[in-house]
Amino acid sequence: MSTDDRTCYFPEGNTASGTYPCTSDDITHCCGSGGICLTNGFCLDVSQPFVLSRGGCTSKTWGDGCPTQCQDVTKSEGASIINLSLINGTSLYCCGTPIYNGTEIVCPYGDSFQLADADIIIGRAALANVTDSSSNSTNSTTTVTANSTTSSASPSSSVSASSNSHDVAIGAGVGVPLGIIALGTLAWALWERRRANKLSRSLDSMAAGNGGYASVSSPSATMTKSSAPTELDSHRAIPELMSRD
Repeated sequence: MSTDDRTCYFPEGNTASGTYPCTSDDITHCCGSGGICLTNGFCLDVSQPFVLSRGGCTSKTWGDGCPTQCQDVTKSEGASIINLSLINGTSLYCCGTPIYNGTEIVCPYGDSFQLADADIIIGRAALANVTDSSSNSTNSTTTVTANSTTSSASPSSSVSASSNSHDVAIGAGVGVPLGIIALGTLAWALWERRRANKLSRSLDSMAAGNGGYASVSSPSATMTKSSAPTELDSHRAIPELMSRD
């Protein structure tokens, strides 16, 4: 929890046990350990029930600086703040749960009201262990980094490391398959070349043993010595080249 150990009070003046000051101001609102302090003076509860609420205040008499809404509701404890309606971008809220009066839904305690927009206050209440990455201010509302006992890495370094790991993973995922394909292609090409060389040597050997003719069987044709053109048969005389007596 926050090191701010000032006592907080509910509107009735009783101690608001379990709540903690939301800023370092002399008079400030208080939220419980399950609530997030907001700059508009209220709490965003992150434990059951999940609602906005009016918590305590460091002023026992609830003077200036304490929450202005729902001071007169459940004065000895916190008060829930429930959304009543959202019309044309304008939200209206109630102290407590809205009820149906027979004709319409209304607030159970007085009229509805609007709330100012708010930012989250870090380092307080439920976010007591959260610090600002760029400032040591106890009232900071800027970008935050969660601290732990084992790590103090900033969001930028975490994102960078994550991005680098992601890029390496993508590179490995793409590069490894491409490398395997390239090696497979090279191995196939070498095998085809060796097979072609072996076939060529076999044909030369067969040709030498058959008087210059190679016998090769294929689905389309068969070449043997007997298939040579008769016009080039060395055992026949060519009349046109015979000398005349």
